[in-house]
Amino acid sequence: MVVTNHFVDFDWVLQKRVLNFCNAPPPHTGVIIADTLSKCFIDWGIENKVSNITVDNASYNDVCIRRLREDFSPKKRLMQDGLGQLGGVIDVVREWIKYLNNSESRLLEFAKIKKQLQLPSRKLILDCPTRWNSTYLMLASGLEFKDVFSRYADIDPGFHYVFTDFEWMKVKEHLRVMAGTKFDKYWGESNVLLSLGAILDPRYKIFLINHTFPVIYGEDAAPRFVAEIRDTLYELYNEYVDCHIVSHSEQ
Repeated sequence: MVVTNHFVDFDWVLQKRVLNFCNAPPPHTGVIIADTLSKCFIDWGIENKVSNITVDNASYNDVCIRRLREDFSPKKRLMQDGLGQLGGVIDVVREWIKYLNNSESRLLEFAKIKKQLQLPSRKLILDCPTRWNSTYLMLASGLEFKDVFSRYADIDPGFHYVFTDFEWMKVKEHLRVMAGTKFDKYWGESNVLLSLGAILDPRYKIFLINHTFPVIYGEDAAPRFVAEIRDTLYELYNEYVDCHIVSHSEQ
């Protein structure tokens, strides 16, 4: 996709400048176009300076503009500022994936190591920085391949920096913080009509942590953390029942 700037100069002459050539994978939907433009705005540092966007009447442009408006709303910026406070881990993982994606040969070597370690053949995910849910997926995929990163660094001198075990713990902490917001958002904005009782039902929360905790804490440690949360929920429930019985008896 070509990003072009049209403007009228001081002599009232219409000017045109090509600003960027961007990789926009098909299909070329409004979502893809919006995400591509978002990355440009962020790279240029103008995401908070865009005041007006004019488009033609193609239907995908409606989706594109709505998406951009959501991306750069004050609420979304506040969420991203919060993630930025967690440290530079996200930026490092993002740069790793960009470095690998920029070369087919690097990706092939990375894939060979994944195969040697008998890891899933899933691809690395590069996030759109304005979408915190895509940042969650990027970190989760990076954590899954942490051993691959360390081995790849041994064969590529250009891959300068590899996390220590402590820094990988920070990645897990990032995921833990983000997971609560991510899945609360999922249930709140799902297209499926859910009753309030279903949204608050702890059984759905248990289902979600059963799915996410193995990614965050590993297959071995996850059952212990899930059990702790389940036991805590039962304690709260039993306390509520006891209070209800006492209150009902008094009445």
